[in-house]
Amino acid sequence: CLVHVGRNLMNKVRVKDRKAVISDFKQVHRAANREAAELKLNEFANNWHQTYPKLIKDLLKMPNLLTFMDFPPAIRQSLYSTNLIENFNKHLKRT
Repeated sequence: CLVHVGRNLMNKVRVKDRKAVISDFKQVHRAANREAAELKLNEFANNWHQTYPKLIKDLLKMPNLLTFMDFPPAIRQSLYSTNLIENFNKHLKRT
């Protein structure tokens, strides 16, 4: 889930870099298609690799990071976050 990946990024970078890192990372999931998302991810990695090498290495190892881009644009927003599913599962556990 890109939302959680973004949160993890925020927790692993310096406070002074957070705004720039998350802004750059958002460009990945705002891309028009998978090819553009891959380019944006590579740009993100190139921009931040020197400062956060382990973080970038771990990020690029995620095999399903861009899977949501394989779906039509109209439903991508609901796919790049698992919050709806997690909320539903949490509700089921309560009952």
